[in-house]
This record gives sequence, structure tokens and C-alpha cells, in this order.
Amino acid sequence: MAWRLGVVPYLNADPLAAALEEPGAAERVGEAVSVQALVPSRLLGTLLEREVDAALVSTAGVLPYPDLRILPDMCVASRGAVRSIQLYCRKPVHEVRTVALDASSRSAVALTRVLFAERWNTEPEFVTAAPDLPAMLAVADAALLIGNPALTASHSLDCGRTRIALAEQLDLGAEWQAETGLPFVYAVWAAPADRDLDRLTATLLRAKAWGLGRRGMLAQRGSEALGLPLALVEHYLNEAIHYHLGPEERAGMERFCALAVRHGVLPPSSAVRFANLTSAVG
Repeated sequence: MAWRLGVVPYLNADPLAAALEEPGAAERVGEAVSVQALVPSRLLGTLLEREVDAALVSTAGVLPYPDLRILPDMCVASRGAVRSIQLYCRKPVHEVRTVALDASSRSAVALTRVLFAERWNTEPEFVTAAPDLPAMLAVADAALLIGNPALTASHSLDCGRTRIALAEQLDLGAEWQAETGLPFVYAVWAAPADRDLDRLTATLLRAKAWGLGRRGMLAQRGSEALGLPLALVEHYLNEAIHYHLGPEERAGMERFCALAVRHGVLPPSSAVRFANLTSAVG
């Protein structure tokens, strides 16, 4: 029976997920797989309802659920500026009173709430909106965009194709590192604890190895699909984002969980729960 896997339809996930979506996936990763792509705000539900066996899901989505386990050695993370999680402000961030949050997001929404509480010491009103920057800033002082829409919106602003008067544009990966000194982990592979986590991890690590070795091809494809300069996409996939979940990333997740609980962004039961594998993988 094929593994049922859920991924996000964003460029930053391609090095982890492309091997699973390309023709011939079974030969490439050693297992039959079926894949569906959903935005982060919808993907978690498919995992909780057991419609998929594992999903590349937002970190903030996993932490509240004790029956989910994070699989090792794979994540979508940044040490500093990430480029694809941006807060666009019509006034200085300390003066922001309303924030429009990208309806597609989970981790970035939670990170935004934590940073306003912990770093900027303000309590704005948060509203959810479709990822359309001009429309969001028409109704709020600031707007959060994630993923491909953030990349394309920022490029459009830089090129002058979109003209919006901004007081600040903040990269939330950079803001998190400035506040904590730690990487931020945006997404992880997670699965219910009763799945065969050893097999799942081995399969997904093979997919990761295939994708990391083909970031040049993935960057070219992403550049063409999004209409972004190739150099920008190459920097994004090779420098801005990294995919290894090591001790610093674990520390960043623990710090985020603690702050999110402290500020009421996540419930008190939230915790970082990793899979306990019975064999070495990788």
C-alpha cells in the first residue's frame, strides 16, 4: 500500500518533496507514494483526520497534538532572513494596531503573534485575509505574507511594479534570530505515533537526498513558474532556507514552543515530540 503524504505547494518545500511528486517516485525513494499538496492552514487537518500518513506540516500546527511525532533530520528552517515570511508595515511596527494575516499560514501566524508580544511588546488586532498585499494593507496597518506570494510580492515591490508606501518591511526569520539567536523551524515532517516511523523516515530521507542534490534544477523550474530571477531563487533554496534538523534547530523549536505557550499563542499542552526510531536511518 502506498504511503499517503501531504506537502505544501511552495518553492521552499521542493527539496524535501519534489522526489515524491516526480514521475517514478517509487523507484526513487523505495516506496510507493501518493501525494497531495495543500496550503499549511489546510494540511494539518488531513493529518489529524488520518487522510495522510505523514505531512510536511507547520511546526506550530504539530506542537499541540500529543499523538503526532516529528520525524528526525528534516525540516524547512532558516538562520536569519528567510525571504518568504514577510511583514509589510504601513507604519513603524511599534505603532501597528491591526495586522492582516495570510489565511494560508500556521507557523508564520504563530511567529507573528509571538514577536509582537515578545519583541515589540504590543498587542495589535489580528485579522485573517487572502494573500493579496494591496487588499490586506487597505484594511490593516500591516500584512503578513508567506511562501510564494511573499517572494513574488517582495520582488514586485523591489522592481516598482507594485507601489505601496511602506514604513517597514520585516523579515520574520531575521527578527526571530535577532530576538533569540536561534534558527526558526517553519515546517517538519510529522506523522501519528502509531505509524511505522522508521520506514517513513527512511523513505523521506531518500526524498530529501534526491531533492538537495537537484536544487539547481528546482531553482530553474521555480524561477520560470513564479517569474522570479534565477539568482534570487537559487539564493533562496541554497542560502536562505536549510533542511537539516540538528541541535540548534531543536533548541529553536523548544524556545518557540515555550514563548508561544507563555503568550497564549499555543495551548499549555504543547510540546516538541520527536519520533523514537528503533533503527538508524539516513
